[in-house]
Amino acid sequence: MDGSATWLNANEVSDWDYKRITYDNAAIGNWHNNDNTYGFSKGDLDNKIINDHLVKGQRWLKAARKVIENAGIEVSAGKVEYGEVR
Repeated sequence: MDGSATWLNANEVSDWDYKRITYDNAAIGNWHNNDNTYGFSKGDLDNKIINDHLVKGQRWLKAARKVIENAGIEVSAGKVEYGEVR
């Protein structure tokens, strides 16, 4: 994640934890250049950040660059249209 104020967000619903909106999730192997998250703070909801990589500035590792370069909708998905938006 580059240029975002928060690289990871989980809607833990503050004081309404009994609804357990976002639980039992794992963010695994992500690269980000800020350390700000929202949610993922309450251990009882079993949300985890595993093997993430904090990048300093724009010093993206080769593996991260490969993911960035290959991101997006795959050609095999065909033409993507949403109503009036093309």
